[in-house]
Amino acid sequence: MSTVSQRRGAPSASRALRSGAKSAAARGAGTRELAPGLTVKGASAHLWAASPGAHPSALGLASALAEHESGYGSGQDSGSGRRVERVEVVTLCVRRRADAELEGGWLMEIIDWLEGQGRGIVVRTRVRLPREFVLALRGRPVLVELELADLDADRQRALLGPEAARANELLLQAQHLAALGLEVVGRVGPLLPGVHELASMESMLSALRAADLHGVSHYVGELSAPVLERLAACLDAGALMVLTRAFRLPPTAVFALDFDARALSAELAEAIYARFTALVREDAALEAVDPAARQRRSGVAVAGLAPSLFAAEAMGG
Repeated sequence: MSTVSQRRGAPSASRALRSGAKSAAARGAGTRELAPGLTVKGASAHLWAASPGAHPSALGLASALAEHESGYGSGQDSGSGRRVERVEVVTLCVRRRADAELEGGWLMEIIDWLEGQGRGIVVRTRVRLPREFVLALRGRPVLVELELADLDADRQRALLGPEAARANELLLQAQHLAALGLEVVGRVGPLLPGVHELASMESMLSALRAADLHGVSHYVGELSAPVLERLAACLDAGALMVLTRAFRLPPTAVFALDFDARALSAELAEAIYARFTALVREDAALEAVDPAARQRRSGVAVAGLAPSLFAAEAMGG
């Protein structure tokens, strides 16, 4: 597996901007929705429970990927004309603790199937993983990515949702995961103006070091009405003003909450991303990583197997 990392040293402004800000708009470019709760971009896919009652299955994932990869041999998607890549890595997004329960949850079935297929696995979580699930991961080729939006518990939940665990709780579990031999990285974001200034960025990186967590990824977020409503309860008036202005919203948006989700301007998103990137590069204890690239594997288990056969082979059909 290759590791995507960025070398230390203060980058020039132009070099930092060329790296590209991972804003919501940038991340969405080229993304294709295969089913509710399943998207694919290039060789990577993301899967999550689209609603509290949703329960993704290995059979559903296998079928969706088989249909998507039906043009893999020719390198073309007959529907769009775009080049099709085999999905090498799937990120499983854990939004609720119940997702990871061994009884009643859906994650372990998916992990079993992905491992048998030789596809890389990233478990991205914003909740504390159940002990039984963590123990079941020991010795398996899984990378755990912890979602860390803010060290303040109210801001963490405002940005990631009411079920998100405190960042400090996730960092504590990171040490337990590492002790079991699992690779763990931190995913910092969504970074937003008015919420994440230099001091808060430095505090987050300090907390990562204290937890002996060295791999870091980060992204710049978009702003939706529900997120603004939650942030209004934990930000002061000055920070809210910075936030709404950055997203080109009137001050009354905090009360009206009648706007569609929107992204920052490319220039501002790039500046925020570059600032955090520079802080990581300057820290000898930290490394900027791409979890999906780190988990990309050769796919030995399916070498030479036609993509159209993935579902049947995986399900024993």
